Amino acid sequence: MRLKPDTPAFTLLLALLTAIGPLSIDIYLPSLPSMATVFATTAAGAQATVTAYYIGFAVAQVIYGPISDRVGRRPVLLVGLVGYAAASLACVLAPSLEALIIARVVQAITAAAPIILARTIVRDIHSGVRAGNLLSVMSSIMGVVPIVAPAIGGFLDLHFGWQSSFWVMTVSGALAFLAVAFILPETIGGRRAVTLSLTSILRSYRIVLQSRTFVLYASMVCLSYGGLITYVGVSSFIVQGHYRLSPVGYGFTFAIGAFGYIVGTFLGRIIAARRGLDRAVGAGAALLAAGGAVLPAAVALGPGKVVEFIIPVVVYMIGIGIIIPQGIAAALTPFPERAGAASSLIGFLHMTTAAVVLAAAGVLFGDAAFANACVMGVTGVLALVVYVGGARLRAVPA
Repeated sequence: MRLKPDTPAFTLLLALLTAIGPLSIDIYLPSLPSMATVFATTAAGAQATVTAYYIGFAVAQVIYGPISDRVGRRPVLLVGLVGYAAASLACVLAPSLEALIIARVVQAITAAAPIILARTIVRDIHSGVRAGNLLSVMSSIMGVVPIVAPAIGGFLDLHFGWQSSFWVMTVSGALAFLAVAFILPETIGGRRAVTLSLTSILRSYRIVLQSRTFVLYASMVCLSYGGLITYVGVSSFIVQGHYRLSPVGYGFTFAIGAFGYIVGTFLGRIIAARRGLDRAVGAGAALLAAGGAVLPAAVALGPGKVVEFIIPVVVYMIGIGIIIPQGIAAALTPFPERAGAASSLIGFLHMTTAAVVLAAAGVLFGDAAFANACVMGVTGVLALVVYVGGARLRAVPA
């Protein structure tokens, strides 16, 4: 029996598919320091498993959307989920850091399918503010994962070792495959008549990139993700190293930041419903810049308590929770016939930005709390600069 669109069960399934992404990162974050010890590597070496994931994820973004525009959403989802479960199992069995990094790249390439296509399915059935609302609901549900996953991952790492988190990913991929196979309907209105080729894919991307609306909203989403992933990649070292909390303690501090993200998704829905997508994105950019500007000063001048780090991070995460779903909805609105291509392209851009920012931060600053806080701050302020500077250039979606 297939689920009907616009039902709570349908939305929940899309949210769970989208949650595969944060699950693949957040649940094993408390294990990064212990993985560095097990594999006899540095903090940057352990962080490479995060960076590798984002690199693979970014590359895969450009594949799934155009293919699904041609052959449908469900077949591509099913292939991606099978690959994800297999790659997660390969992570469990990895005998070395190098093998783990390779498995993470493959895992990321396959994990891109459910995330990209869940977002594309939203655009299949809605546009504008309604799409933003559904994306926000999905983000709120999937935001529970960053709240509970690090705490669970810290417990698993403490009692069963770092591989246990990857066992959870393996089982999650298998269950998601079964759900898509048996209850998810096909939402694409019809197969496109054009031949699927590199030329047609590149043409779709060129059309999308010619839209100033897409470029400006995508830029803000990219900057938000750059700061978010920097926080994801370095927070375990800052909280456990600089502030001396345990893996379980880190899991709870990370959960507080994730709760801020959920609050942001709710605020984004309210603002978008009353004032439109553009005003919602602007409010998110203001909060993102405010939290980002305060964060380095709090880390440098605070009394050395973890609360000085958490408070600006919560403001920062509220801004991200507003910008990402509303910004994506605004960027995708002009492209009802190329929803897959537009979704893939914005995914490629923001994941590439995140991978580059995290890799640069890891190589240049390692686990230095203040320097990484500065990186987060710069991305937040730049998002606000783009919003204000692009006011006369972007169209305001309905």
